[in-house]
Amino acid sequence: METLGIPPAPRPQRPPGGGLPGPGPESGPTIEHGPSDRARAREINAAVTTTRRSATVPCYFRQTMSDPSAPPALTELTRDSAPRQTDTRGRVAVADIAVGLFQAQGYEATSTAQIAAAAGVSRSTFFRQFRSKDDVIFADHDELLEQIDEFFDASHPDPWLAVCDAATLVFERFRERLEIVRVRDLVVRQTSVLRDRETVMVSRYEKTFSAYLRRSLPSVDPVVAIQFAAAVTATHNFELRRMIRAIDSSRVLDSAGLAAQLQTVRNRFAPGGEAARGTSDLLVAVFPASALPADVARVIESRLRSTAV
Repeated sequence: METLGIPPAPRPQRPPGGGLPGPGPESGPTIEHGPSDRARAREINAAVTTTRRSATVPCYFRQTMSDPSAPPALTELTRDSAPRQTDTRGRVAVADIAVGLFQAQGYEATSTAQIAAAAGVSRSTFFRQFRSKDDVIFADHDELLEQIDEFFDASHPDPWLAVCDAATLVFERFRERLEIVRVRDLVVRQTSVLRDRETVMVSRYEKTFSAYLRRSLPSVDPVVAIQFAAAVTATHNFELRRMIRAIDSSRVLDSAGLAAQLQTVRNRFAPGGEAARGTSDLLVAVFPASALPADVARVIESRLRSTAV
């Protein structure tokens, strides 16, 4: 095969002893290398290769530098020693910080970026925890509803009383966080969109209570279950607002006082027979054979009324 007039350079010949090719006749005589020299050469070549690989820019950095439109996740990787946020705050902790900001500068004037910065979380984490700014302020309600679902999953001998106990649980949680709950109440009363959200949240409690009763007591009229759930929720909310806005704390009910109020609601709605206690009482009546049917009916009716719950 013909070339372009430039004779090919002669390939260096390996010495007969098996050493490495020498520098060529113009640079001096060929140097013979033994096995130890060859091993040393391989170590040097490996070290140089490793150094070159470690100096290579990773593929995602090359993509970011060559393509400014690369995804943000790749762009963040190019920041050397950039401060990173821990994103460890829970939803309720972030919500409490947001309530403080809403009180200080107003709900409309507070942005999600400001909430995330004050809470020490990234905006992406914020939107993983909350769908919007409207959802932040009622984060503790979401957790309480989850606790109620877990409570209802357990077995309860009296479903009516279980609903009352669930409402008392919610009341006690708010008592434990009374300071921030009072601040939130002020913010909600000043913001119409939050008042609407609060109404929706109240309806979630009612639906949870009535759904549990209808599952546990299928023989009970659904209307009665709905009425009972509404009455329990209304009683709870009335006493809760009285506690939040009370000037004289001595007149505020504690959890035991609310439980007593809800017991009264239970007694008004729950029937005194099988639906309420799970078992029916047995009434045995003995009358002489000469007794008139009307007298028998009157005595039995009087006895049942006196023992009704």
